[in-house]
Amino acid sequence: MVVVSIAGILLAVAVPSLQATINSARTRGVAESVYNGLSLARSEAIRRNAPMRFQLVSTLDDFCTYSAASGSSIATTGANSIPGLWVVSQYVSVNSRGQVSAVCSRAPATPPDQEEPCPAGSVAGCATDPWIAYKSSADKVPGIDLAGTPTAASTPPGLIATFGPLGQLLDNFEGPRPATAVAYQVNVSPAPGSPGTAYRVEVNSNGSLKICVPGATTSMVCSP
Repeated sequence: MVVVSIAGILLAVAVPSLQATINSARTRGVAESVYNGLSLARSEAIRRNAPMRFQLVSTLDDFCTYSAASGSSIATTGANSIPGLWVVSQYVSVNSRGQVSAVCSRAPATPPDQEEPCPAGSVAGCATDPWIAYKSSADKVPGIDLAGTPTAASTPPGLIATFGPLGQLLDNFEGPRPATAVAYQVNVSPAPGSPGTAYRVEVNSNGSLKICVPGATTSMVCSP
């Protein structure tokens, strides 16, 4: 009985710690996915010498809309329960080539990823083929919430960041980029009441990116 009691006490202490570790790993994984999507948009803008857009979206089907939040606080099942769905696309305002809202199900042209403007003799659909990359909607991570800085004037409100050929932030088609030192931020955290470390992805006004931990004072410190 003494051994069983001691084992029970040790288990009661260990289980919350284990759950916090699991939640922290899941949270960091979602934060890194968002960071990687932003990094891809920025690097492709530099490589192609053309503007690229990163957008959080609610789904990847034909009901796709801009999004600034997702996770368990939005829905326990379905597309919105997938934290941090994102799309990277080309950005050409004159022909809306990079506007993915409501067309996430559109099949890419073949061959995909054509240069801008569409070359002579290109395949049909080149002018509306925005795709570079996206996060798989099959990548469901339970118990994680995401909240980003909405872009002004986007409808519905969503996080949209446009990078230029020098890796800098540009104004979006939907409105100007924020004038603050940290232009955009995405907070990723365990669902309310769950233990674990929260993370934040910051996009600075010069286009640089960072993953940090809110409240940290020695490492992974967020901007003031």
